[in-house]
Amino acid sequence: MTIRKHTVYITKVQNEDVYSALKLSIDEILTEAFLSGIEKVLIKPNFLNSSSAETGVTTDLRIIEGLIEILKEKGIKEIYVGEASFEKTQRVFESLDVYNLEQDGVKVVNFEEDEWIVVESPLKLALKHFHLPKTVMDCDLIINVAKMKTHSETGVSLGIKNLLGCILRGALRCRQEFHHSDHICSLI
Repeated sequence: MTIRKHTVYITKVQNEDVYSALKLSIDEILTEAFLSGIEKVLIKPNFLNSSSAETGVTTDLRIIEGLIEILKEKGIKEIYVGEASFEKTQRVFESLDVYNLEQDGVKVVNFEEDEWIVVESPLKLALKHFHLPKTVMDCDLIINVAKMKTHSETGVSLGIKNLLGCILRGALRCRQEFHHSDHICSLI
């Protein structure tokens, strides 16, 4: 897996047209050159629990659906949506209708049920090694579709903490360590 420079793009949705706003952003980031050689894409939403997107807690499915459509338009054939929620992930997926995304040919992956691989940290800062789902490691590109929100321990978490949903739940101590701002800062 190659680590690429991260890009953040923010745009305003006009008249509930999520797709057009998303397309404007995505076309700036996922250029033909950027996508060269990329075959498998993982979309990592923030489905922390079964709260609706209107609560501000979870990623709006309209964004995921639009992103899937755009990726297909750009020729990506293998698209995965994966998460390990704070609650039981299967219940969260069912409550939020995430499994309906499979009707579009997307593979919805409950990381709790995925095969896990031990990965050594290339930075060896707060974590020396950790477990990641095989699906994460098998994808050429991970698109982090987090919610911009605040956090009691870190002030704001923005998109950084969303990727903790990829770390093995059994490593809860490890997940809890990252709720401290000094550990999150060591990843930036």
